[in-house]
Amino acid sequence: MVLIFVTVSLTFIDFANRSFESLIFLSKFLLFPLLYYALRSNKSNYKFSMRGLLYVVMLSTSILFVNQFLGIFGYGKATYVHLDIGTTGFYFDSNTYSLVFLILQIIILTEIITAYGATYWIFFFIGFFLLALSIATKSAMLGTLIFGLLSAYYFHKRIFYFLLLSITVLIFSYVSVIVEFSQISKFVLSYENFGFNEAVLSGRGDRVEVALGIFNSKLTMYEKILGISESKLLSFNGGFTENDFVDILLSMGVLGCTMIYYIVFRIVIDRSIVKRTHNSHLARFFFTVNVLLLFISFTGGHLMLSSSGTIFFALLNVYCSYKVKRDLII
Repeated sequence: MVLIFVTVSLTFIDFANRSFESLIFLSKFLLFPLLYYALRSNKSNYKFSMRGLLYVVMLSTSILFVNQFLGIFGYGKATYVHLDIGTTGFYFDSNTYSLVFLILQIIILTEIITAYGATYWIFFFIGFFLLALSIATKSAMLGTLIFGLLSAYYFHKRIFYFLLLSITVLIFSYVSVIVEFSQISKFVLSYENFGFNEAVLSGRGDRVEVALGIFNSKLTMYEKILGISESKLLSFNGGFTENDFVDILLSMGVLGCTMIYYIVFRIVIDRSIVKRTHNSHLARFFFTVNVLLLFISFTGGHLMLSSSGTIFFALLNVYCSYKVKRDLII
């Protein structure tokens, strides 16, 4: 269905501008479903496939750890160059980097808490949280806390209550230090001056409003249905809004946006509705994780419009599929 849509888009809409570069841009959307179904197609040996997937995840995490430590020791770039705060090492897109970091830690922490127990989980969680602090983005820091709490809640209630109590005590004990921390103070300042929406969207709200205005008033009905070329999107709006839904709506139209999110929700819901009761906590956990990741993509983008984001988003859902299957075998 998506391939049909891409063919129609390339054929009928601004074909001169939809060059090979635009085809690469459109292919980012296809990476998620194609990779997901390709990796799930090996049904003959789930345990072997699970080991292979975990090997890829561990290798990717090791590379991320090395890169982050190089950044901490002064190599690479700062996350916020103008403030010289945080680091993403030699990766220059901090938002995508944060999302990949979150997805990798979700897989690893889930595997550790279900296979090795609470002690190892606490050790790795602390390590990931320290790395999140060194990255210094909202999505990395808050995401690590939220996904860590979710993991503990679904798989180890004692750790969950311990973490919740510890975080509460730390917040009330060091509230002045936390408020002064750049991201918290930035959020508070945005909230006081521009409201909750702008604080959450980190200043992207104006761009989203302009983009939706362009969609409503400047696009023809044909363009609303099938979208506009990337070059036309840049000329209209000066760039992407960093809201995945709005950017997909403009560049792929109502038809493309519906197809893309139909496939995404079909995969997410398919992995979440598990009939057997003994592994339903896995399904609920991964459904919640997927919903939160999609929420992040609505507020900060870089999930469905990034080749790295879509690849690791697919790996996360394949891991969910393998994990449920493996638990059924065991």
